[in-house]
Amino acid sequence: MIDFDVSELPQRPHEWAALVRAALAANQHDEYHWIEWKSALDLNDQQIVGQTLAKAIVAMANREPDIAGDYFGGAGVILIGLSDGTLHGVESVDHAQFEPRLTRFIGEDGPRWTPHWIPIDGETVLAIAVGAPRQGDPIHSFRAAAGKITPGTIYVRKGSRSVPADHEDLQRLARRSLPKQVQQSLDIDVEVRYPEALPRVAPNPADLAKYLADERQKLLEPLEAHLASLNTPLGFAAIKGALNTSSGEQDLLVKHLTAETRNPDRFRESVEEYLAEVANGWEAAMDAVAFVSLPAPEFVLINRSNRNYVDVRVQLHVAGQARAGDGTEDPLDVLPRPPKAWGTVNSFSSAFASQTDLAHELSLGFPSAPASIISNGGSFQIEFLDVNLRPRGEAVLDDEIVIVVPAERSEPVVAEWTATASNIDAVASGSFEIEFAASARVLYFHPDA
Repeated sequence: MIDFDVSELPQRPHEWAALVRAALAANQHDEYHWIEWKSALDLNDQQIVGQTLAKAIVAMANREPDIAGDYFGGAGVILIGLSDGTLHGVESVDHAQFEPRLTRFIGEDGPRWTPHWIPIDGETVLAIAVGAPRQGDPIHSFRAAAGKITPGTIYVRKGSRSVPADHEDLQRLARRSLPKQVQQSLDIDVEVRYPEALPRVAPNPADLAKYLADERQKLLEPLEAHLASLNTPLGFAAIKGALNTSSGEQDLLVKHLTAETRNPDRFRESVEEYLAEVANGWEAAMDAVAFVSLPAPEFVLINRSNRNYVDVRVQLHVAGQARAGDGTEDPLDVLPRPPKAWGTVNSFSSAFASQTDLAHELSLGFPSAPASIISNGGSFQIEFLDVNLRPRGEAVLDDEIVIVVPAERSEPVVAEWTATASNIDAVASGSFEIEFAASARVLYFHPDA
């Protein structure tokens, strides 16, 4: 290996002279892809210039940027006037005459090269620095014939030799000729804003018991009143006996049979089944209460760049005990529907209810496209749909989403987010903490309020 610092290309005459002395002291096998030396050449002979110097320049210019970059920042060096430890020197040639002789073979738009005439020990050495190859450079080839070298011939470096390119070399050079891919970035941020720390929530434990008791009383009271009015247990025998009673009692029984056909014991069972479903769905109902009663923070998308971002989509995730909702669901709609009240005429009331429900739905019109999609499941995820963002601009992603965090949660509430845009191949990501107050707000469910 040549004993020389190859981190930077020589700039001053004494630095070039030091490189020449290092080459003179080196072994002939120390030539590598980044350096080559030649003995005395007649630089006035155009064919010699083409067959030796032009070939070496083309081969060095066709190197791989990543490999070339380990030496002299990617530049290559050709020394003319020494070999096998012997200093031969060359005759200096006026640059105005030398440049056309060389560019005839490599082209004025070909490899970049710079000559340096180095005086050393009474002789002159020509050092040619070949510009570092870069991604996007064209494939360099001969522009004119030089002896047996025909126009279009492509040379590459294989170790210390300059040789014609093979199929693999051509594929490599074709890849190198592609424009450099600029690493794109999506310079945006996501923030959550609120005037004060958000409240944690705690349900009122007495609410569920009171609601169940009130519902049980409301559903069973008409049945108990009806049975009391008959003054007799219901059953086949009672109905048979009632047919032998007075006409007034018969009318009462006929009215009962016309309005209600359900078995009282089965009705009581259905009430208890309904109340059990209410207890199971109570937490969801309380969430719905929170979603319509608690303050909603503001999720904001910020463009920190000077470019437009199109169709920005943000996914936000919060782990642990936390839920999110937009307050569009009535708490009563979350709970199961109770059995039809005792004494309801089923055949008429159900048909009437279905028609009125349909009329109500039609009056609401078609729902608008959501600005976000919320997924709850222990933790929650929000997908904020496509937003266009101007340079240095901001956009509110949503200001109606409420986050419900139970009072027993002690760990910080951290939101992690990722974002993409349709006009850039990049992904932005980040996180932020959402501050919640230490004290909890007790929620109350008053369906009749």
